[in-house]
Amino acid sequence: MFLASFAFSLTFLFGQSQPATLVQEAIAGVLARGTPLALVKDGFQGNTEGPMESPDGGFYFSDIEGSRNYKVDPAGAVSVWREHTNRTNGLYLRNGQLLCAESSGPRVIRISPDGGITPLATAYQGNKLRAPNDLIPDKR
Repeated sequence: MFLASFAFSLTFLFGQSQPATLVQEAIAGVLARGTPLALVKDGFQGNTEGPMESPDGGFYFSDIEGSRNYKVDPAGAVSVWREHTNRTNGLYLRNGQLLCAESSGPRVIRISPDGGITPLATAYQGNKLRAPNDLIPDKR
């Protein structure tokens, strides 16, 4: 619930300095009725997307227009985790490696724990990717 609340706050309360609002209607499995929504941080250059929980209890998210990935630690501190991301928006963490869809790369990459970047996809069926957007894992 914390992750969904934070992402919702960043997206829908951007730039507003109002007291916390309570969710009026539940979204099953995402937000409980009465969950407080509050602006945690502002000043992003555009839409924020892709919250992905990290093993330490924090999470990553993207500022697409700002071409940055941020990390929120378990205490709620927000810091730039990666810059010049080629407008990354889709994030998925698997086996300690962050997978990212770079819409202006255009490619899907893997970032290892040591920061190394490996392109995973730049084309599909012989056609260059145009603007990858979001990632959906399968069971493989």
